[in-house]
Amino acid sequence: MSRSPKPLVPGRTPRPAAAGDGLLQKALRQLQAGNLHGAEKGARRFLAKNPNHPEGLHLSGMIAFQRGAYERSATLMARAVGAGSPSPDLLKNHGHVLKILGRLEEAAAAYRQALEQAPTDSAAWNDQGTVLNRMGCYPEAERSFRRAMELAPVDPKAFVNLAGLLTRLGRNPEAIDFSRAAIRVAPRLSAAYNALGNALRGRGDRSDLEEAAACYDRACHLDGTAPDPPVNLAALYEETARLEEARALCEAVLARIPGHPGASLVLARCLRRLGSIEAAQAILGEALTVDAPVDVVRDLATESSQINDRLGNTEAAFDAMRRANRLTMVSMGVDARLGDLFLERLDRLRQEGSHDMRAVRPDVRNVASDGLPDPIFLVGFPRSGTTLLGQILDSHTRLVMAEEQPFLDAVIGRLEADGECYAGKLGSLDSRTIRHLRAHYFDLFGKAIGCAWSGRADEPRPVDKFPLHLIHTGLVTVLFPHASLVFACRHPCDVVLSCFMQTFDPNPAMANFFSIERAASTYDKVMSLWQHDRERLNPSVHTVRYETLVEDNEAEVRRMLAALNLDWQDGLRDHAMRARTRGRIRTPSYHQVTEGIYTRARGRWRRYERQLAPVLPTLRPWIEKLGYAED
Repeated sequence: MSRSPKPLVPGRTPRPAAAGDGLLQKALRQLQAGNLHGAEKGARRFLAKNPNHPEGLHLSGMIAFQRGAYERSATLMARAVGAGSPSPDLLKNHGHVLKILGRLEEAAAAYRQALEQAPTDSAAWNDQGTVLNRMGCYPEAERSFRRAMELAPVDPKAFVNLAGLLTRLGRNPEAIDFSRAAIRVAPRLSAAYNALGNALRGRGDRSDLEEAAACYDRACHLDGTAPDPPVNLAALYEETARLEEARALCEAVLARIPGHPGASLVLARCLRRLGSIEAAQAILGEALTVDAPVDVVRDLATESSQINDRLGNTEAAFDAMRRANRLTMVSMGVDARLGDLFLERLDRLRQEGSHDMRAVRPDVRNVASDGLPDPIFLVGFPRSGTTLLGQILDSHTRLVMAEEQPFLDAVIGRLEADGECYAGKLGSLDSRTIRHLRAHYFDLFGKAIGCAWSGRADEPRPVDKFPLHLIHTGLVTVLFPHASLVFACRHPCDVVLSCFMQTFDPNPAMANFFSIERAASTYDKVMSLWQHDRERLNPSVHTVRYETLVEDNEAEVRRMLAALNLDWQDGLRDHAMRARTRGRIRTPSYHQVTEGIYTRARGRWRRYERQLAPVLPTLRPWIEKLGYAED
């Protein structure tokens, strides 16, 4: 095991067999006094006379647990349960030992049985929640934690555990509220500050990151032995490119707790980014043998995939990512139906937006006279280089970027309030409605970046970076007739491979990237809609090829700026530095855009031709259409 578990608490101590059974009572008192030798001697003498006595077996199991003999402890407690009429205390202790051993389904069953007898035991609800959380049964875990909180509203443990679960699910505002509630109840509880740090880090604004670091520091001060706060602080440093500081924190934790999975994961990431690939692989190899929560195992598998890819071990890299994707799907309840929602959306947009909108009325074309700026929409299939392009554009003093914010989705929500797809309505929108929708969009954009547009000539031009909004080209054309679209283009095989080999939070679009076949099919549908809309709407589009961007960065950026009527600025060469100082970048490319320009990802797909063979027929037409046939 990577660390010693907490001892069973006194409340879990079994009752003696009977009031007059002095031998068992004496052994119990010895255990409570910390005299394991005396307790073990007494329990052994008792069991010699009563070999199948449930409470004697239970006590012997507790003694074995305190000695660190977890397998023997589980065996003895299982015999005690099988001896008949197990008490809630026995069942909870058995569940706790099974959880330590990683036998999570058995542990969950033990807690369920305990709660059947003691349905108001808040500690049992909380412990059951921790097991379900590790199993990836998140809805059931949330219900368990909430029930524990109802039963014991002044006990902070369930608050902390629920906050951790909500952070894992991306529900950061709720997680922040529950973490702060735990701190109000227990202002010196290290775990509560650690939970708040995680929730703030998940939200990711610059001020949040500063407060998160302070929370981790406070947690470390309150409990210098707990590994989670320094590991989480190291993860924050790694995400914000403070690699040496992150490395030092992880090495300190691993010196105390060899093989700690979280510290090993963050250290491996740091070493890989620092160029020590073999050292990263060695660290990761130790961590992969340690029992860990399912999301940590998933992240370890993802990192193993990246390291093996850098070492040229394509088979191992692909297999590790297949495992990581499978773990994500299982732990977060993702199935094909979630991805189908996005594919069905594409079909509706294509079908209902098939009319010719180039004949939109002149009064609608003139809506841009409202004094609001003409946005730049940075679009492209995911993993086409949009994050790199976004950091470059955000370095220009005449531009201000919002990264993957749902401004356009909010507008779509208003258009689809009646439940009907918006695409069929675009040709009939009047100028008054369009002005209201434009105003709503810019109000949301301004609030997100702390800026409001007044129509002055010196105001920055907004850049809306949201790659898959290329499927909403029709809406963009109607609402923003003078907008510019920057389309990030990359070899289709590299795009699909990269989508498969990245970890995404599952939503209807990203749920299609957990298999190489669905990723290719989704690429085909998205690009077909994009081509269809470009042909019928003729929007202002400038294409940036990823391969050219990494080969001759300045020349490609200058061409893009000229298309956007912007001047070159020398600061654009320092976009990687800006990315390092910008705060937490929310996309999977966060570690790449802080490195500067590199070419190792160009043409990576060739090493995976065997794995890509089943999807090449789907991608080959796009290879030709996008001009990659010669490659």
